[in-house]
Amino acid sequence: MKQHVGVGTILWAALSFTTLPAFASLGGSLATVNDDATTESVTATKTASFALYDVYQIKTAKAEVREFVSNDKAQVFAVIWTKGKGHIDLKQYLGQTNFKAYMQAERKTPVKPGRLPRRIEVGNLTVITAGHMNSVTGKAYISDLVPPGLDINTIQ
Repeated sequence: MKQHVGVGTILWAALSFTTLPAFASLGGSLATVNDDATTESVTATKTASFALYDVYQIKTAKAEVREFVSNDKAQVFAVIWTKGKGHIDLKQYLGQTNFKAYMQAERKTPVKPGRLPRRIEVGNLTVITAGHMNSVTGKAYISDLVPPGLDINTIQ
């Protein structure tokens, strides 16, 4: 009896070891690849694979962004940005719903003087930002999507 390899299997194998022309927003699935190229020509490259998650890196003109995708749910549970020359497009990386909740909570959170990290928590979404122009960093994650057994503070 002949075994046929499905198109989905071939596509998944090809995407596992290649560069993707965009990526999903926080909480989005690996399968729902967004069109980041509408705002910037970027690619997402799988840079690391661990037992609980995979890491994809996106290099933009403004920052290096790493998206963390859980292996069990294939969902983006965290986003980290570093080497920022400016602020990244949070709407793009948080997703529309998370961005709206973040903006509402951010308006209500007082700004502390200095360059201390700013932590905004709303529901199960946490966004931490720090730095100044030409050195902007941050982390966003959805606590309910963090793989069981993973300490969110260990990812970089």
